[in-house]
Amino acid sequence: MFFEQTIVIILLICCESLAQTCLNNGVIHKYKFLSKKSFVVIGMIAYAIVGYIYYRYLKALSTDKNVTNALNTANSIWNAGIQITIALISWAVFGSKMTLMNWLGIGLMSVGLMLVV
Repeated sequence: MFFEQTIVIILLICCESLAQTCLNNGVIHKYKFLSKKSFVVIGMIAYAIVGYIYYRYLKALSTDKNVTNALNTANSIWNAGIQITIALISWAVFGSKMTLMNWLGIGLMSVGLMLVV
């Protein structure tokens, strides 16, 4: 059961990261191998897929006898995971500046994620 949950949350975070990255590039158009509109459409499709994957994640958690509050657990893991991932993508891919407070926030979210898991 843990393996299935891990795979689904990784897919969820990757899909939302793709959606946010495409939408951001649709706005700033740093990477020009597709048109702005194409990036926006891909981002929108990826967000539709996010909804389905989140449903699967909730379903996997709700059948786990060790998880007492599937909605809270799923949302906490998903939000922390996506916040950390998007911060790193914006820094590494789009060249956004990261302050000491940003890095500290990522560290604290990572600790919080470990506490939920």
